[in-house]
Amino acid sequence: MSNTSRRALIVALLTTLLAPTAWAAPPSPSADAPPALEQATFVVRIIEASRVGSPAVDARLGDMRHELRPFEGRYNQFTLIGEQVHTLAIDKIAQTTLPGKSLFTLQFLGFQSGKVRRVRYLASSAGARSTRSVAPGGRTLDAIPNGEKLTIVSTTVR
Repeated sequence: MSNTSRRALIVALLTTLLAPTAWAAPPSPSADAPPALEQATFVVRIIEASRVGSPAVDARLGDMRHELRPFEGRYNQFTLIGEQVHTLAIDKIAQTTLPGKSLFTLQFLGFQSGKVRRVRYLASSAGARSTRSVAPGGRTLDAIPNGEKLTIVSTTVR
């Protein structure tokens, strides 16, 4: 190989290696898609509590027996009537229709830093609004009267 050929090869290699596109940063995410860290997942379970029949707790609510105890004095049957999973970006809202046609609304507000990063959200139903701060895996309950029955909304943050 001649000196001229070697120089041409070296120049071509250096040009390729030093070209701006060779070291360009990865493409930025779409403006429509929030980063994964700016989302939270909520599992909303709709439970109906009533006073009919013999005492019973739906087998699908086994993980909630302890949390349902405060309601047992007034209600004896607890039935899971629906479950929805909502993954929300900050300021986005999800709605769940409850028995009696009322709505339960969640709005993801963001994260609260500390020893454990907590999820902040606003829960609204039947004219009541409450801001919550829950650690991942945490659960809140909302009790909404529905005639002779009680609708319990269980919200678990993942």
